[in-house]
Amino acid sequence: MNVKEEKKVARLIKRENWTKIQKMLEKGQSDTRVRITAALGTSRNDDAFNILVMLLRDNDEKVQLEAIKSMGELGVDRAKVHLQDMGSKLPDEKTELIDAIKESIAKINKAAELEVI
Repeated sequence: MNVKEEKKVARLIKRENWTKIQKMLEKGQSDTRVRITAALGTSRNDDAFNILVMLLRDNDEKVQLEAIKSMGELGVDRAKVHLQDMGSKLPDEKTELIDAIKESIAKINKAAELEVI
């Protein structure tokens, strides 16, 4: 994905144009989809969160990994349920995904601690 496309994705997320973002995810190549998934981690919108939940089940492991990381960046407590569910279904050899899930849950827990303070 080039700089022009990245700016377009950022603009679509800012404008909350989820329909276009989903179409880009459906049609995009792996690296484009990974970058869009990363960009979704910058949005506090429920629709962005819901797209990330869907991307946890993507066929592309790179997209799954980025969705896990983006959920950690959001710091939304309800993401833990989805991450834990995914982690419970992964085979032990998927260490990169498992480690990313643990790291994202830790980030979410830390964000929750900061909210209490």
